[in-house]
Amino acid sequence: MGEFKLRFHKPTHTYILTSGYLDRNVRVNGNLITGPGVRFWNDLVVRGELILGKGSSVGGQVFAKKAIICAYCKVVGGVQVEEQLQVHDGCVLTREVLCKGDVRIRPRVVIDSLKSNGTVVVEGKTDISNIEAKRLIEVPEGVFDV
Repeated sequence: MGEFKLRFHKPTHTYILTSGYLDRNVRVNGNLITGPGVRFWNDLVVRGELILGKGSSVGGQVFAKKAIICAYCKVVGGVQVEEQLQVHDGCVLTREVLCKGDVRIRPRVVIDSLKSNGTVVVEGKTDISNIEAKRLIEVPEGVFDV
C-alpha cells in the first residue's frame, strides 16, 4: 500500500494526506487534500473535492468532483472533473483533460488536450495542444497577480 501519513477531518469529511506515496489505485469517498510531493503510482478517484499539493504526482488517471491541481504537479493519465478545475503554474498533464464545468489554467502549464462544457480561462503562456470549450478567455500573464 505504500508509506503515508493520513488524517481525517470528520466535520468536512476530508482526508488529509500530509506526505508519502501510495502504490495502488486509490478511491476516496469524500474530499482529499495532499501535502507537497505526495506520489500516487496509479489511479486516483475522489468522490468530492481534490486539492493535489505542490509538486505531487499521479502515475495513472485522476477522477474528481472538483479539483485544484497545485503548482508543478504531474499527472501521467487523463483527468476527468465533474464541476470546476484549476491547474496551477508549471503543471504537466500528459493526457486528455475533460471537465464538465469551468476551468482555470495558470502560466507554464502543459496539457495534451482540454475539453470543457464551461468557460476556460487561460492565463499567460501555456502549452496546450487542443482546447475545446463553450467559451475561451485568454488573459496575459501578470494581470491577476497582486
